[in-house]
Amino acid sequence: MQVPGPASENSDEMSDPLAAVLAHGLLNSLAVVDGTAISLRRSWARFSDEQRDDFCRLLVRHSELVADQAGDLPGLAAHKLANHIFVVRGVAETIERERRFLSDEDREHLFDVLLRQSAHAATVLANLVRGLPIGAGAMLDELDGSTQDREATA
Repeated sequence: MQVPGPASENSDEMSDPLAAVLAHGLLNSLAVVDGTAISLRRSWARFSDEQRDDFCRLLVRHSELVADQAGDLPGLAAHKLANHIFVVRGVAETIERERRFLSDEDREHLFDVLLRQSAHAATVLANLVRGLPIGAGAMLDELDGSTQDREATA
């Protein structure tokens, strides 16, 4: 049974419900990358060195998570995503490693690259998520929230 999805030359891949569920989870981690990068970019001067270190580690951890799991997507989707995600991961690692030595201009440029590539990756993932039945995304968000609640209390 095919799940309705967007029409494309790769409609089997785009309507694969397992790929859509995986893509949904990757979008959540990508949102953490984006939010962290935006926070760092906007408030770099206001954060202490320790806070910057923590945010940079979070940025790298979630970009690595997305990069590692992107390979689990079906063929063309994984290929489309890989280039964007590996740029995001590489830039995140560069920001973390060089954060104390980057000029403001260089840091801004790196955040621009990271956010631009992340947006491209999010588009690929969102196209996969559109293959889910209506309401499935909200159910996955609820499950993800209840999992995070359990982890926080453990």
